[in-house]
Amino acid sequence: MVAFVKGMTVYDPQQYWNTFFTPGLLSRFMKGERLPDIDINTVASQMPRVEITSPGPYFATEKETVAVTVKASPGGNGLGKIFLYHNGCPLEEESRSLKVQSTGGLKVFTVELLPGENRFVGAAFDRSGKAEGRSAEALVVCTPKDLRKPDLYVLSIGVSNYKERNIRLKSPVSDSVAIGEAMKTLSRDLYRNIDVKVLTDEGASRAGILNGIRSIIARAKKADTVILFLAGHGDVEKDEYYYIPYDADITDVEKTALSLKELGREMKGLNANRVALFLDTCKSGSAVKDLGRFALMERGYDEIKRIAGFARERGIAVLSAASESQKAYEVKELRHGIFTYSMLEVLGKHKKGIATDKRVTISKLIDAVDAKTRETSLKYMPVEQRPIRYTFGDNFTVDLVE
Repeated sequence: MVAFVKGMTVYDPQQYWNTFFTPGLLSRFMKGERLPDIDINTVASQMPRVEITSPGPYFATEKETVAVTVKASPGGNGLGKIFLYHNGCPLEEESRSLKVQSTGGLKVFTVELLPGENRFVGAAFDRSGKAEGRSAEALVVCTPKDLRKPDLYVLSIGVSNYKERNIRLKSPVSDSVAIGEAMKTLSRDLYRNIDVKVLTDEGASRAGILNGIRSIIARAKKADTVILFLAGHGDVEKDEYYYIPYDADITDVEKTALSLKELGREMKGLNANRVALFLDTCKSGSAVKDLGRFALMERGYDEIKRIAGFARERGIAVLSAASESQKAYEVKELRHGIFTYSMLEVLGKHKKGIATDKRVTISKLIDAVDAKTRETSLKYMPVEQRPIRYTFGDNFTVDLVE
């Protein structure tokens, strides 16, 4: 419901993301921080002009693919990458389900359709990659003759007993195992197959994690759902967020850990259009302290910015354990981190309460885990732990309940 407006032109705020995105904007403003003013004209004049020339605004088909033609012409700063959004998810040309033909400012995307509504928006960056022009939406409704249930792929990762002994944690292994078990209980009426793989400690080496991700990429189809859960240490080096695998050298995180940038490169080949990432991670090294009942886990603005950027670039839903300048906690009585405990409670006891027409969507799940994390943290501590969330792409169904 938020937009920038210039004259009769309405701009989606995401078109200004690469220039103006500021983590923790509201909380920083409320604390009295003076943030620089913005001028949308500096970006609007640079945006390429984009239109979808085929198909028209509405198109119905029984076929499993459609050719979408995107035409782009330069704004005030030339023409960069031309691409296509499918149900809010930017399509990667490396995806096995996409074929692309390009001639100058014209691109034809042959796209694998999802059953039901397929919303397409053409887009293009200027030469700098900061100003994004967008087309009007084209709606393609697909009613396939043969309709199969989607598959669910879950990769749940947790490292407690790191090879580096002085950064060991209490709960990530039990967190990842419990999340894996909870995912196995999701509705068989919704999914044809539920494939859950859990990697812990030595199994969650850098190579082991990449192999697990590549296995899903090789098998997942367009309509399938993919859920990634990571528990353990995270770190930020040179403005890049890293997940710390079992065998990482914390004195050389850039070479031995797994960055979101690398994860993003791997996921370019992923066909699935319904993807969610849950992060229950914390700062490695001396920032982790034993407080008796709790172990605190710190994060900052750089981490938040990288996580948000990753969610937008991949067009996925991301929920992370705590907000900027906050701490995520393990609570010994719960035998889990507060975030994971809350997620398990929602998946176990509270699904009916968040379902609409018997469907639990990813946005409803994230809402509920967010609220439960805040509630649980206040129950056990004098501070509220506030997760961060970024949801892009389709608001897909995660579970069905009776």
